[in-house]
Amino acid sequence: IREINVDDNDKATCLGWTIADKHIIAGFDTGLIVKYDVETGQEIARKKDIHSDRVNRLNFNKDKTLFVTASKDCNAKLVDPNNLEVVKTFRSTVPINGAVISPTHPHVLLGGGQDAQTVTTTSSSQGKFETRFFHMVYAEEFGRVKGHFEPI
Repeated sequence: IREINVDDNDKATCLGWTIADKHIIAGFDTGLIVKYDVETGQEIARKKDIHSDRVNRLNFNKDKTLFVTASKDCNAKLVDPNNLEVVKTFRSTVPINGAVISPTHPHVLLGGGQDAQTVTTTSSSQGKFETRFFHMVYAEEFGRVKGHFEPI
């Protein structure tokens, strides 16, 4: 068992394992992204400027050479796990609750809508729940499915 200490005033909200399970990358409530060494538990890298609000999800592509973040700040970022540099930014008009990279196409899918705390008080059309399809290289939206009310 390995214990990794994090900042007292921040809460880890999501994490993912890098290739060969060598590192853990964690997203935090304040938008911070941190890379930890699994063997020592020590922090390897830290990026404060990737998101300005909570990181809701973090998902790797099939070969773990990139990961995508989904944030409450209405942005998803495609990030290089080696140096935590942002490769592409995908913008939305609503908070992004989930993001994935397609295993077979150069596409990124973003799922979002209103904040989860207020889901029971509005209808699906008012909450702007939708899945957006973006081209991973050009960062252009090419499709959208509107109206979901449950996880996608």
